[in-house]
Formats: sequence, structure tokens, C-alpha cells
Amino acid sequence: MVLARKQTTWLFMALAATVYAAVFFVTRAHPAALHPGAIGLGAACDLTITVPMLYYLLLVHPGHSPWMALVAVALTGAHAAGFLLSAAQQTYLPPLRWLGIPLEIWVVVAVARRLRRPASGGDALTRIREAASAVFRYEWAAELVSTEVAVFYYTLFAWRVRPRTAPGNSAFALTEASGYGMFSILLMIAVIVEGVPLHLLLLSWSHAAAWIFTGLGLYGFLWMVALRRSLALRPVLIGSESVLLQIGFLWRVEFRRSQMRAVRRFRAADIPDGKPAGYLRLVVLNEPQWLIELHEPVVARGPFGRRKAVTSIGVAADDGDAFGEALGAFTSRA
Repeated sequence: MVLARKQTTWLFMALAATVYAAVFFVTRAHPAALHPGAIGLGAACDLTITVPMLYYLLLVHPGHSPWMALVAVALTGAHAAGFLLSAAQQTYLPPLRWLGIPLEIWVVVAVARRLRRPASGGDALTRIREAASAVFRYEWAAELVSTEVAVFYYTLFAWRVRPRTAPGNSAFALTEASGYGMFSILLMIAVIVEGVPLHLLLLSWSHAAAWIFTGLGLYGFLWMVALRRSLALRPVLIGSESVLLQIGFLWRVEFRRSQMRAVRRFRAADIPDGKPAGYLRLVVLNEPQWLIELHEPVVARGPFGRRKAVTSIGVAADDGDAFGEALGAFTSRA
């Protein structure tokens, strides 16, 4: 009996999680301290050979996944072993954690090669998602990769790119009014000001913890730079037939004007406490200026493949009055 693709995927994930959990606990058990080299060698083989073999038997051999993904699984295992095993347990092994670098290079090169092909339309983020989907058969993997590639694209390569517009559409910036512009700056300052003293504090306790914290801080800094740049390049677009709301590379929701039920000034009483189902808040730090209500749910697309069905949207534009007029000119007010 040949299992379906979805079934084999879940089976592989369960088995791989079991192997990783076994490696984590066995390498930290008391007997492992007696023979750290042998234990480390066995654990590394489990992560770099056993798990990829399971992937081959369950997904590659039945034709559910391309063979190149097998290389990614093996390199991921080597990268993970570099962090899970202690220095003594890596006595007979190469510096495993650096073997994950080829995986990252392969992902970037594979997506970049797809990006060099003729564009099918849309902005850079749309093309990145299309390229990642062409490289990775699984949607969740494509979404994860496209978000990561987008961070590096907006951080390093988008400084001479002009904001995306479309003929017949009015463009509105949300950078300052939405609060995301200030939010990104505050977090960048926090990484710079707090990163060094916290790194030194953690260094006295654990070198690994200190560098993990610093690495996450630098990665967060890149995220904020990318967010700030993407806010400028991905404005809200309002046309005679459709509306495209987007907050940088975070959230994107598009709908037709005929789907709008009402557009009115935002009041706190309109949205009860908490996060009601169907409500999307495209504002942070500040309060929304406008509340857009829809006749039927539309799907909002977020980072890492997140999806949300929304029927009301809180939004704030830098030119709030012009934004409201552009929407209200075609929409009945409640």
C-alpha cells in the first residue's frame, strides 16, 4: 500500500521528531559523559544518515519530493548536530554547525535563479514567492523561504528600487500613521543599545547563550531594516475596482470595492477588547483611523504563510483624510 503524500509527510515529521528528541536526551544523559566521542558519532549519524534515509524512503522514492530536498534534510541534520552535541561529543567529527551554510547558500541560489527568469507580474515579494514555490514543492517550505529571502532582499538589494504603483491607482503610505515605521526604529535602537551589555552579561554565564542571543538580535535588526524599507516600497493601492492594503512584507489583503460594506472613522467601541475573529489590525503603537467592513470574508496573507479570513480591517494612512476620501467616494458610509 502506497501512502498519500500528506500521510507520508506527517509520518516522516513524526519519525524525525522522535530521532531528534532521542538525540537531545541521550546526549545529555549521564552515561554519555563516559564515552562522549562514541555517543556524539552515533548521534551525528542518526541526524545526518538515519533521518535523510527516512525522508528518501517515505517521500523521495514514492515521488512525493525532489531528491534535492534530501540534501537539504542531511545538511539540516548536520547543522542541528553542531548545536545539540557538546565539544567533547564532536571529538571525531568535523565542525558540524558550519555544514548548514551550504544549505543556506543552496536555498538563496535556487531562488535567485528562478528570480532571473522573466517576471510574471507583481512586485518583488510576489516574484520571490513564485520563485520559492517553483523550487519547493511544499507550500509551507516555500512560504518560510520566501519570507527569509524577502528580509535579505529588502535589507540589501532594494535601496534603489522605486515604490510599486499601478496605472489608475492612488498610492498611500502607511509608514508613520500605522506606527510600524517608529516600531522598527525603536527595535533597532534597542538591539544596538541593549545588545552589547546583555551579551557581556550572558557571556559570564554561557558563551553559547550569549552568542545565540546576539545572533537573534542581529537577525531581528535585519528584520526591522527590511520592514522599514518594504513599508516604503509596498504602499496601499486604491483603484476604481479594487483595493490593496499591505503593511510592508507583513500583511497583504486585496478585495473588490463591491465587497466593501462600509468605511467609517474608527472608534474604540467598534472593536471589543481582545482580538475578535475576522478583524485585522494593520496598525501598531497607534490607533486606526478608519474601519473597513466587508460583506464577506476575504483572505489576508501574512508572513511565513500565515492566512486569516477577515471581515473588518483597522487601518491608518499617513494622509488619512485623502485615504478616506479615496475609499468613501465609491463606498456607502454606515
